[in-house]
Amino acid sequence: MVAAIFLAERGTSVLILEHKEAPLKKLLMTGNGECNIAPARDISVENCYVSKNIEKVSEILSETCVDDLICFFAERGMPFRKVRDGYYPRGGGAAAVKKLLMLECERLKGNISIITGVGVRNIEKKDSFIIETKEGDYSSKTLLLATGGCSYKNTGSDGSGFLYLKDGLFHSIAKQLPALTAFTADDNALTAAKGVRTAAAVTLFVDGEPVRKEEGELQITDYGVSGICIFDLSLYYDDKRRCILSIDLLPEYGRDELIKSYKKLTETPYMRGRSFEELFTGLLSPKLSDVIIKRLGDRCDINSFISLAKDYRLNITGTKGFDHAQVTRGGILLSEINTQNMMSKRLKGLFFAGEMTDCAGICGGYNLLYAFTTARIAAMGIEKCLH
Repeated sequence: MVAAIFLAERGTSVLILEHKEAPLKKLLMTGNGECNIAPARDISVENCYVSKNIEKVSEILSETCVDDLICFFAERGMPFRKVRDGYYPRGGGAAAVKKLLMLECERLKGNISIITGVGVRNIEKKDSFIIETKEGDYSSKTLLLATGGCSYKNTGSDGSGFLYLKDGLFHSIAKQLPALTAFTADDNALTAAKGVRTAAAVTLFVDGEPVRKEEGELQITDYGVSGICIFDLSLYYDDKRRCILSIDLLPEYGRDELIKSYKKLTETPYMRGRSFEELFTGLLSPKLSDVIIKRLGDRCDINSFISLAKDYRLNITGTKGFDHAQVTRGGILLSEINTQNMMSKRLKGLFFAGEMTDCAGICGGYNLLYAFTTARIAAMGIEKCLH
């Protein structure tokens, strides 16, 4: 829709074919409805995005991409405010962003048409692109595919766009995996502490090698673990290899210093005679203390308790899947796309934007920034292609 607005303002007629009964349904879910539209900190592409062609992501996200996005909305009457590390609408959240985009489409209705509830059956390239639908066929000299990934299929992001590429538009596609989602685990002792939220530092090990470390609030659930730190780690999960989490439940303390401190405390009149459950009152949630004590059994002492709290190993059995994933990892290889205009290197006039390309970012506005930026680049590329 952002691409359509750019093009329509420059006099190009645009037809939007929307799979669902209304556009922008997934936008309403971003940031729990608050819509963190872009990060408010320096972007380190290699640390914030995952792609088989990460250097191509750097080419797409210029130094001014955040300012360009904020300016796009500000010019249309929507200011954003900086909250911690992100930019949010001054009022109204994701619903306000959707409304503004729809108002822009209405303003430009002479050049923008939207047809909803469209079931695309096939796309092929002849002299122009032919889009076959249940309601009839459409043709166009240029085509922008922005059908999303496979997450939250009830919003229309059901992976159907990839079928067109396999059947008639022939592009290489990196395996799609659910990302920014929770992990499932086989630790019944830990899941008994479901409902607990605690500060933690979590490291993902893949086949014994540390791959990524994240800090933040960890949520214990009845199926495993969740929270933003877990969501970000899920970008690096490999379903074909052994994945283990090392959870530091006391990230602000050093192991040796904490052991020394608590051994001294047990010698004071205030702490003498306390049970282990009582000894660590205020340090950890009682439920988490109980998990550690039960796991250690007869081996439980101050050294082993703190050591396990600093390095609790959790075997990951999988993720919560696409129905609970914010984004899709994988997609059309960026090596087959000209990042200067987002046009296919294989088919002239075919453009891509957003989540259906092989790029996924961590939480914090990175994915919306990428989606809007690729849409803007694609719009400028379409304009040049047509003129």
